[in-house]
Amino acid sequence: MSLEEREVQLMPEPDNFTPTEQFQDVNKRIWNKLVREYFRDVSSSESNLDLTAPRQSLLKACLHREDDSLMLTMGRMQLFLHGTTYTRDQFPIVAGSLLDDVDTSVVYRPKITLFFVEDSEDAETGYKPVEMEVSFRLIGETSSTITEAELRSIGTKIKANFGTGSARIFKKGRKLIYYLDRARGYNFLLRARDLAEGKDLIREMLTMNGDTLDTSFLKVSETLDEADAYPYNPGTQVILGKRKSKPRRRPLVNVRFKYAYATVHGYNKPIYLYSKSSFIPDALVQN
Repeated sequence: MSLEEREVQLMPEPDNFTPTEQFQDVNKRIWNKLVREYFRDVSSSESNLDLTAPRQSLLKACLHREDDSLMLTMGRMQLFLHGTTYTRDQFPIVAGSLLDDVDTSVVYRPKITLFFVEDSEDAETGYKPVEMEVSFRLIGETSSTITEAELRSIGTKIKANFGTGSARIFKKGRKLIYYLDRARGYNFLLRARDLAEGKDLIREMLTMNGDTLDTSFLKVSETLDEADAYPYNPGTQVILGKRKSKPRRRPLVNVRFKYAYATVHGYNKPIYLYSKSSFIPDALVQN
């Protein structure tokens, strides 16, 4: 007798069994437990929630009820996953080297990071969209002095400078643009199409932080034959018996600003400042 046959004998389905009802029954027992744990700060009883209070209203909308239709059950699940921070809280590191060790000269200083990504429809077949992070330190602040009001002010500036229209685009390329001013918390390394492109982005970041660009800190590194050194189509290679595209080095692509966040030493998750193209429910500045 096979294992499946033994399981059928040990766990027979009831005469009135339907997959939909069984799914919703399990959902009510397991999913509602996750929802209640997430909203454990809500003190009101579930039968007496104030629907004018955003968090209490969200709790009520996420809880599965016995008489829910299958469509409503799925809707409640999607709302909980995408309308709260639950999913992100399970994986707090969401982009790049979010919690890497900081440079010893600026240790414990809050960091502001802007995240850019290539539009998915522009990505070459066989490659994922190219990403880019640009960050700077708030050298005059520490974990104990930084305030939510200041972070919200920075988020407002980012929205104004990078989130207008269809959002700021940066043209990545093959030239390395350096800008190192450790005393003010700047250590930019950009792969740009040309010097002007990198210089403009660095200037915007500095201006937003109340500083001006000092060309004595600006350096450019170029390769003599860029097209040969960094081919746009580097060919393929065989990995585990399957032919895959070789990684591209310094591709010529456009990346678009998507969101910005702050990391503060001792605070175990990113503080989202502003998001242009996706809904982040706890971002300090909303669209």
